[in-house]
Amino acid sequence: MASRKTASYEIKTYEEKFIEEQARIGREATKDWTQYRQTPAEELRKTYSAPGFDASTRFYALLKGELVGYLTASVMSGTAEKTAVTRLPVVKKGHERAQKLLMDHALKVLKERGVSVVTTEVGKGWGDWETLLKQYKFEDTGVSQYLAEKSISSIDLSHLPAPEGVEQYERGKDRDVFGTMLAGLGFPAERVKLLMDQYESGAKDSYFRRVAVFRKDNKTVAASAITVPDNEPDVARVLRVMMVPGVDLSDVGGRIIRKLVEAGGKDGFKRFRMTLLPDNVKAYNDLFSRLGVAAAPFIHTYEKRL
Repeated sequence: MASRKTASYEIKTYEEKFIEEQARIGREATKDWTQYRQTPAEELRKTYSAPGFDASTRFYALLKGELVGYLTASVMSGTAEKTAVTRLPVVKKGHERAQKLLMDHALKVLKERGVSVVTTEVGKGWGDWETLLKQYKFEDTGVSQYLAEKSISSIDLSHLPAPEGVEQYERGKDRDVFGTMLAGLGFPAERVKLLMDQYESGAKDSYFRRVAVFRKDNKTVAASAITVPDNEPDVARVLRVMMVPGVDLSDVGGRIIRKLVEAGGKDGFKRFRMTLLPDNVKAYNDLFSRLGVAAAPFIHTYEKRL
């Protein structure tokens, strides 16, 4: 177990006993952040016990044996230059000094591992990140995510196609295809299984609150779902519509979005939200213009050379 003491703080690498407190600190520190989800302890445990997990790139700050903050990173494979992806440090209130200690230690370890490029993604309202990024000379390399949102009560859904043919997710019919679609959005395989099992169990706090599908010839060809931010229980966050090749987004995608937003309004949600990657924004221009919604830059990628 690697560790380093600095003044009264001690920096350690991952131990399983840190998981519950890591999740708790994350929830508290990010409770007012927009479009950010702290991974629950159950999911962390699954991820950190999976084959290939690298405990040496998860860093924890302790004070007198008490966990007060952490920084997670991972070294990427298949990149031209050895690259690490990191989250900025998350710490308990009153322990801001531990942010710098975590950053200094993480960057030192990554450089020793031969990493030459470190990247991180940061959204508006995610704490005092501007100061930290400037201090460590990270450079903005562009927008990585756009955000579109609007009050559900102010959306005229009649501008979208009627939701004919859109049905609720059925375990026996849709699981395999929906799982493959989620993997295409970047969900890791273990997390896909965990979240789908959770949804199918009927858990009240399931990550997916509603899943809508469109079938053709009894085969699932398009799907989307509502998720709810932990700190914004009135927001219906709709996943980008996932489709097999050849399906028309403006028609089928519009039907699915309409169905989910209508259902979300009946469920008591107040706001519609969707996030898009830069490559997807153009495809949604027509749908968003019909809804009176605009996609604005929200998350940027920052890069630092070691």
